[in-house]
Amino acid sequence: MNLNEKTITKLVGIFIIMLGLSIMSFYGKSGYKSFGLYVIPIVFIIVSVSIIFKENISSWVDGKKRIKSERWMSKH
Repeated sequence: MNLNEKTITKLVGIFIIMLGLSIMSFYGKSGYKSFGLYVIPIVFIIVSVSIIFKENISSWVDGKKRIKSERWMSKH
């Protein structure tokens, strides 16, 4: 993925976070007390956070795998 695709992906993630937070604030200001209404905006926020931090998480996982394989190769 090149730099422009990464930037667009992060911008979409930020847009989804803003959408989820605006829906939650609308529900809060309207006085809705049902937790069921808040499930979809919470899912939006979780998905968008995973979109934004996907590359960081995958680099951590790849780094840990790389370290383990280097240790295994040095032992054998």
